[in-house]
Amino acid sequence: MEEQLRPIHYLDHNVKEAFEHFASQLSQVRRAGISKATIGIELTEDEEPARTPVADLNSNLIKLNVNHLSYVWTCCYFFTGMQDLYYKAAMQDKPVVILEQTPVVNKMNHTFYWGRSLNSFHSEWPSNTVYPSSNEPYVEGANTIFLYAVCYLMFHELGHLVLHRDLTQFIQRVKGRYYEKTIDDVRRIRNMERQADSYALDCMLSTASDDRQRYMIAIGAIVGIFTMFYSLQNTDIRGGTHPDLDDRLKLVMKSIKLTEEYHSIHMQATSSIGLQTFLKLTETEFRPEGKNLSYADFKELEKDIFDLLSDTKAKYNQRWPFNFKPE
Repeated sequence: MEEQLRPIHYLDHNVKEAFEHFASQLSQVRRAGISKATIGIELTEDEEPARTPVADLNSNLIKLNVNHLSYVWTCCYFFTGMQDLYYKAAMQDKPVVILEQTPVVNKMNHTFYWGRSLNSFHSEWPSNTVYPSSNEPYVEGANTIFLYAVCYLMFHELGHLVLHRDLTQFIQRVKGRYYEKTIDDVRRIRNMERQADSYALDCMLSTASDDRQRYMIAIGAIVGIFTMFYSLQNTDIRGGTHPDLDDRLKLVMKSIKLTEEYHSIHMQATSSIGLQTFLKLTETEFRPEGKNLSYADFKELEKDIFDLLSDTKAKYNQRWPFNFKPE
């Protein structure tokens, strides 16, 4: 009965084991920093909307939320299916890939859209969707990507606990109900978030012994970031006190160097499919001026989508008090 209500618990042990494995492979200096902070993990389960992971600098806990983990899994499942279907359709050498509404695609959509709804309100996992212990196509791949994505998000929070524990008073002050953040406060917080992003990537990549492992870390980080994209209801991807979402995605793409062309193409494809999905979800028209929508590779397509998102950010920035220029 418990698994029916909270199917994500099927992967609880796997998440703990994966995180501990990555942590055990870190350098002695990094392991010492983690040990000194005496860090723990807390899993909260309630009937509130999904909450992203958070680092509690007072208790040294990384707090995970069951609804958020469920949402992340549905994104991983959707991505796994989309990649497979996209590649199969692309093999037909058609200029535009159109996915047919098969029973598998319908299950993907139902599961994904239910997962997105958790960001607005709690509901139990529907019986007509796919879940982590299902014997369905793409589930095994989704479970694997889920572990990498969650570990990336957890190492981001670990970065805060290791790097920023001496900034507790500053963080408490800027989170005060009646405190009005200055532009310097926002810049400082953004820098802390960039440091945590880099820490997460550096830690996980330092454990990779071959190109396949680096590729899986890349996919996990990319999907982890897209869970932030897909929680939005519009194209306002500016981060406020966090780096903008496109900048966070670009950091991953820039930081992870893959030697095998096969892996590099698949990483680029994952980013491109994720961006196209975001445009579809936000009903954003993609018609680059002077382009016939025929691209030589995923990287070229990705560049045009990033340009579109930059233009969109510029429009939002007209109404935003802190107009940060790209670095």
